[in-house]
Amino acid sequence: MTSYFITATGTDIGKTHTIAGLIRAGRELRRDFAAIKPVMTGYDTDTAPRSDAAILLDAMGRPNSPRNIATISPWRFAAPLSPDMAAAREGKRIVLKDIVTFCEAAIAAAPGSLFIEGVGGVAVPLNEEHLVSDWIAALDIPAILVGGTYLGTLSHIITAGALLSA
Repeated sequence: MTSYFITATGTDIGKTHTIAGLIRAGRELRRDFAAIKPVMTGYDTDTAPRSDAAILLDAMGRPNSPRNIATISPWRFAAPLSPDMAAAREGKRIVLKDIVTFCEAAIAAAPGSLFIEGVGGVAVPLNEEHLVSDWIAALDIPAILVGGTYLGTLSHIITAGALLSA
């Protein structure tokens, strides 16, 4: 089955809710959809039941547990910052190859279609050398761009599209 990378023009645009809606619709049609969100920033164990990973687990009909959250979102950082900055604050570094390997394994294991949720927008830095767009390019799967409804959205969509097609 086909896998898709869900990205956006920015953060808090609706990637998670878009994926959750697609999964729920697929379940009603008896289609097997799953999702992962490999990188999360602003993660707090106290609010984990309301996290993006928890929303995805709920849509998939899977229990919201620390183990299940870790399974679909292994790179979790406390600071609500870009992934490179949040990881650095914890003395860590995100390695693109590791994320790609994780995603490829999830794609291979998925019995149906898999949605891979990015973090922030398409131009968000993962580390000093790589952006989310590099992650998408390395996976070589179709990307779905979620856009906002704010002033400037068209410009952000065009810019993000240019990054995705580069």
